Amino acid sequence: MRRLTILLAVAAAIAALAMIGCEDKSSDPQEPTWQSLADAPEGVYWGGSMCWDGLNTIYALRGSSDDRDEFDRAFWEYDITSDTWERLADAIADPYWSSSLAHTGDYIYHLQGNGTNNMFAYSPLFDGWEYETDTPETGVRWAGNSLVYPNEGDYVYAVRGFDTDDFWRYDFTSGEWDTLASVPGPIGHGSSITWGGSDWIFATATDTTFWVYDISEETWTEKAQSPDEFADGGWLAYDGANSIFATVGGGRPDFWHYDIVTDEWTRLEDAPDGFDEGGAIVSDGDGVYARPGGGSSEFWVYR
Repeated sequence: MRRLTILLAVAAAIAALAMIGCEDKSSDPQEPTWQSLADAPEGVYWGGSMCWDGLNTIYALRGSSDDRDEFDRAFWEYDITSDTWERLADAIADPYWSSSLAHTGDYIYHLQGNGTNNMFAYSPLFDGWEYETDTPETGVRWAGNSLVYPNEGDYVYAVRGFDTDDFWRYDFTSGEWDTLASVPGPIGHGSSITWGGSDWIFATATDTTFWVYDISEETWTEKAQSPDEFADGGWLAYDGANSIFATVGGGRPDFWHYDIVTDEWTRLEDAPDGFDEGGAIVSDGDGVYARPGGGSSEFWVYR
């Protein structure tokens, strides 16, 4: 009888532990979710953009100031470990509507936007800016221009924006621009490009079309359509593995995941607020960092 009592007690304890395990699983702390971080020093409007340095720092331009008609050259760095912001040397010129940034390791390249043909480079080592070779044509437009570095080589790639299909690359060792095979459709409000690993650069259109560019083959291929049309505040971010994350903008909090291997889109948890003009996201592989734009100074991470 004593042995049976002991066995029953052990069984009851195991069952209780199993119930506890079930309860813990229902609120799995590993499930990704949005978290608030330290606010940016000031609100972000048109022209706000960000890039990650591949280590522990995110760089960000503010864009226009609170009245939306005057632009601010403020340039900041965000330390991921300490959750702190620091102001760096101001940009050389106003970062107009839809300006963009790309980090190449030694420098951060900046397209000014708004119909200008200005290209700048920032040195994190010396905390200083310098002029680069002007872009081709009549310059980068005021909506949808985007700049990306594919993590190796001597080129950064750019789309011109504002419902154009121009696609360029910039050799930052020689200072020369080349015109590449045009994007199959127009790039405009909320459109962007991102590296997707290997030789791939992915691009969103002004509608729901989604493409990938093969750098070696110099060809564009259409992929699964995006879940919705992109608008101001739409952006793409690659996680360094098999995922691209996307905001669609237009004041909407919609947040999406694209699986590069399966060519499928999945809707994730909505952001705490909608993404609008100046909104942007970047990923360090551990989380997706986001500024909603639209005058907000809020800063979040999804992880």
